[in-house]
Amino acid sequence: MSALKNLDNCYVEELAANWSVNDQLGKIVGQQENMASGPKLRERLTKTAEILGKNGGAAKLASTTAEIYRANETMTDLAARSVNLQAKGRL
Repeated sequence: MSALKNLDNCYVEELAANWSVNDQLGKIVGQQENMASGPKLRERLTKTAEILGKNGGAAKLASTTAEIYRANETMTDLAARSVNLQAKGRL
């Protein structure tokens, strides 16, 4: 069970790190967008800033978090089945 708790902690730490990076990149890209002189560069930076922005980023992060927890539940179920089969001598 401690392995699962460590796996959950790993997910939470990774999500926190990703959220932090997203915030930092959003600030940096926003600053670069304001300083860009070429229209194409400004357009690309604007699009990137929108992607990293809170509206799109939060929804994507929530979706990813839900997906991670579904995968974790599946892996927990598989691990329990494996232990049960091993105990029965079938594995």
